[in-house]
Amino acid sequence: AANDHTATNSLGQTGDWIELYNNSASTVDLGGWYLTDSSADLQKWMFPSVSMPPDSYLVVWATGEDRVIDGEIHTSFKLDAGGEYLALVRTDGLTVQHEYAPRFPGQADDISYGVDLLFDGADVVVIPSQAGCRVLVPATDPGSSWRGRVFDDSGWQVGATGVGFETDSSSYADNINTDLGSQMFGQMASVYVRIPFEISDPAEYANLRLSMLFDDGFVAYLNGVQVAASNAPASLAWNAGATAARSPAAALAYTVFSITNDLASLLVSGTNVLAIHGLNYGAGSTNLLIQPLLEATLKTEVALEQKRYYAQPTPGAPNSAAFAGLVADTKFSADRGFYSSPFAVSLSCATPGAAIRFTLDGSTPSEVHGALYSGPITIDKTATLRAVAYKTGWRSSDVDTQTYLFIEQVVHQPPLPEGWPVTWSNNVAESANYSDYEMDPEIVNDPQYAVAVRSALTNIPTLSLVTDLKNLFDPTNGIYAKPREEGVLWERPVSAEWIYPDGREGFHINCGLRIQGAGSRGPNSTPKHSLRLQFKGIYDASKLKHRLFPDTNVDSFDTIHLRAVYNNAWTKLQSDQRSRAQENRDQFARDLQLAMGHETDHGLICHLYLNGLYW
Repeated sequence: AANDHTATNSLGQTGDWIELYNNSASTVDLGGWYLTDSSADLQKWMFPSVSMPPDSYLVVWATGEDRVIDGEIHTSFKLDAGGEYLALVRTDGLTVQHEYAPRFPGQADDISYGVDLLFDGADVVVIPSQAGCRVLVPATDPGSSWRGRVFDDSGWQVGATGVGFETDSSSYADNINTDLGSQMFGQMASVYVRIPFEISDPAEYANLRLSMLFDDGFVAYLNGVQVAASNAPASLAWNAGATAARSPAAALAYTVFSITNDLASLLVSGTNVLAIHGLNYGAGSTNLLIQPLLEATLKTEVALEQKRYYAQPTPGAPNSAAFAGLVADTKFSADRGFYSSPFAVSLSCATPGAAIRFTLDGSTPSEVHGALYSGPITIDKTATLRAVAYKTGWRSSDVDTQTYLFIEQVVHQPPLPEGWPVTWSNNVAESANYSDYEMDPEIVNDPQYAVAVRSALTNIPTLSLVTDLKNLFDPTNGIYAKPREEGVLWERPVSAEWIYPDGREGFHINCGLRIQGAGSRGPNSTPKHSLRLQFKGIYDASKLKHRLFPDTNVDSFDTIHLRAVYNNAWTKLQSDQRSRAQENRDQFARDLQLAMGHETDHGLICHLYLNGLYW
């Protein structure tokens, strides 16, 4: 329902498509069957005569054309990417063979949504080894209600399994996703973990198995009922420790516990909770690991239908690369813009069980990179805050970015910021190339200009570009380090934020970044280069939707050029041209051309920041 570039039909459209699969042993003639996007009209659109042999696929285009075109079948309706009802109905016009009810969920560009079928005796992962959880290192006795299915854990730390820490070389680094070393080592031997999971129908499962990686002990509860334990004292206090220590080799080998309880009474349809009381061998133990994996086996003659998203749509072929859902975007409590005093930013995600990681150095956060969010983040200087939300088995959210600018820090940028290169080009033959980060102290500190400079920084729009520094300055692959390179192989991912000084809503979009220009690419001619933003579906939306230029109603863009100005510019390393620099000459000429009714480029002047540095 959100086909941007996955497949193109004979009309040249990348429209909505529906795939049918015949998993029976017989050929099915779909003539007289129906497809509908309305539960109130099950006979909305009728199939023409078309046969589906066993184990075959059929792609139907939901374009609204209502005809067969070059062998392609087109329905009379389109799909709503926001989600709607969809059903396949038998020839009687009443019997629903398959449906998404009350609606299929919202769709994302070039990610398909459909069904995986699991049959007799198949093993199903109920809780993966890295799952969203809530964690508490107790300071007082919380009682026993935390073990149950219904319990308010909203005040607990958000995390992901495995939970633990290491202060030695026990090799748990690849397992620990929620590090509790600062809270537990030398202070507490107990930790509580709650892991929610969904079950559609407990009657579908023949058995459950809990596989544990643990150091040193634990007690596990399903919906408040104890189902497994190891190295736990007979009388379990709220702050208990394990009765024995385990070696790292033993801890990193799964120990399997069969859950023999009556599953029909143990589990419920809907949300269930695995609660674990993790036990260390005393508060002084140098490591801890709690990492569960919960699996189930389907009963004989049970076919379990799992609705899934697919990162690689395969119209007309078997599904692949499935995941259970789309993690919602991260939300920031403070919007991008200009600030003058410290403040705190809270991050959130609407997807239950999702964890959030963030960075402040421009690098791209992921499930394995960045700090795990556990509480408000203090922003007391210019910062580029990037965040991603993730959940095991789900597709992670897009990386969201918010740039916070402190003008007083901007005007006092250091000559060589930490982590930034001494030179911008890796070509030693072009020795004229250098780096220059700071604003001229003779200007920004001069009483004659100090106020004007600071005011000017918020008088026109600001564009903030944020990316991993290696994308710009890596000696081998950085586009700024090798500015003469061209083409798609020299395009790098970047976050682009447009900030209006008056607080109007600008835009944020992830896109591609290239060096732009011809002669201006040479570091021996100018150290600063023009740039180009490329809007593509592989990064975010395939077009920028924003009315960027006030003198035109155009609000859709495939690309934008960021002109650094080359000839007659103060950055050009030729003294005669530097002396003629005015910076606004080219755009003034274009504006005159437009004013006289002729065609030319539209443009405006903005301030540009790279990873929070004024550029």
